[in-house]
Amino acid sequence: TVWYGSRDHAPAVYDLKEDGEGLHPRDLKTRQRNEAPVLPADRLLFNRQRLNWVQWVATWKSDAEMTIPLLPEQAVELPSTTA
Repeated sequence: TVWYGSRDHAPAVYDLKEDGEGLHPRDLKTRQRNEAPVLPADRLLFNRQRLNWVQWVATWKSDAEMTIPLLPEQAVELPSTTA
């Protein structure tokens, strides 16, 4: 569920199990597609990321050391917004 703007506006719901390259927004109540942006699935879902062995080990090592893991170059951290 994503709110674009304030929480007074209706949120968009994204099905994280949707096949394909994009996650299409739907209205929370009707489940009909709405005009919110289509989100790139490969940038949001870790199960669609390819990790090489070095990245895999670094992720587990960073978890044990409580540091920030290395992410594949295709992954991006979404900006935080406040209304």
